[in-house]
Amino acid sequence: MKRLFAIVLILSLGLSLAACGNTSSTQSAAPVTNGASDTSETTPLIIGTTQPLTGTQANPGNDALRAIQLAVKQINEKGGMNGQPVELIVYDSQGIPEEAVKVVTRLIEVDKIDIMIGDTISSCLLAAGNIINDNKMLTIGTGLSPTWMDQGWEYIWRACVNNGRTMPVAAQTAYDMGIRTMGVMHGQDDANMSAWLSFKEAGENIGIEFTTAETYVEGDTDFSGQVTKILNTKPDAILMSSHGPTMGAFLRQLRAQNYTGIVFVKETFTTDSIEQAGPASDGVVFIYPYVTYTSPDKCTDPLLRAFLEDFYGEFGQMPIQEHAYRAYDSMNVLFAAAEKAGKNDTESIMEALKTIDDFQALVGTLDFTKGDREGLSGNIGGFVVLDGEYVSLESWMSQDSHLEYLK
Repeated sequence: MKRLFAIVLILSLGLSLAACGNTSSTQSAAPVTNGASDTSETTPLIIGTTQPLTGTQANPGNDALRAIQLAVKQINEKGGMNGQPVELIVYDSQGIPEEAVKVVTRLIEVDKIDIMIGDTISSCLLAAGNIINDNKMLTIGTGLSPTWMDQGWEYIWRACVNNGRTMPVAAQTAYDMGIRTMGVMHGQDDANMSAWLSFKEAGENIGIEFTTAETYVEGDTDFSGQVTKILNTKPDAILMSSHGPTMGAFLRQLRAQNYTGIVFVKETFTTDSIEQAGPASDGVVFIYPYVTYTSPDKCTDPLLRAFLEDFYGEFGQMPIQEHAYRAYDSMNVLFAAAEKAGKNDTESIMEALKTIDDFQALVGTLDFTKGDREGLSGNIGGFVVLDGEYVSLESWMSQDSHLEYLK
């Protein structure tokens, strides 16, 4: 029988991810150590991760992996975690929950990893959550859905945004703009469904009516039917709870049917989505702490700019998805907790995580002292896309510029 799983142990951060971009998880690469010295007699600390390296979510998955690789390299250059070199084991979840369960099981039972950085696809982490928690595997998740953090899994933490907290802010923002009716287009996976339902609950509580909610199947490219149904209800604005590969195509088809109004999206409308959508991206609004950049020079935040410079220097390209920020923060807050604990066992790191209240991450300040295993509660911010650039939502609304989109 063919092997059921692939083990990708990456020696050099410069190793091309294209090699795994066209392969299934039945193929394997030679097992080597990522970032740890070959001559070191110290037993490595093994960190495992699953990411969607192929399939419709390959771009965010590969960006997340590159950021983890970069963090591992930098940690090892500092002497490792408490003097222990870090070794990374990577599997392709393909963005499929069933595959994620298989590879997470492999990481825990066969590879005997010590810690895990969770999949950026929330439905994958949700599917594998019981396995992770039952095995007491400390995991920092990189997905955005509130669902997997609502399960009471004490070994699963998060160092990035919770859409259950951003979407109510987005709903209130829509109401403050004067929006009273909205049409909806949403995916059917956990992240998109939970984001839409959070927005819906908050919106209905303040007086927003949802005229229709249309769905799509991952991989669809023709949304003309859904667009027609939404526009026939004549909403004041539209919510699109979707992943990056879908957003640009939906927007182009929406604008092609002469819709010129505001479109809310559930997360960063990234530079690749702006490029894909072109002028159709004008008037896209999101409540989110991250934006992406085409070059480090465009970033004014010193910490984020340093990361972007390192990322570009390492891989010769910019991260096109903010998933890279989430993964990098997850690795580095894990490193900070281990340093604070002075040891690398799971219980010690978790106890140290509970005391971290001022970790400066790419996303802002992380504070885990609230007891909910969520590192981020503030610093959300908001943006609108105009002429292909990000503009502060606060300044746009303060000048009543949004009213032009509500005519």
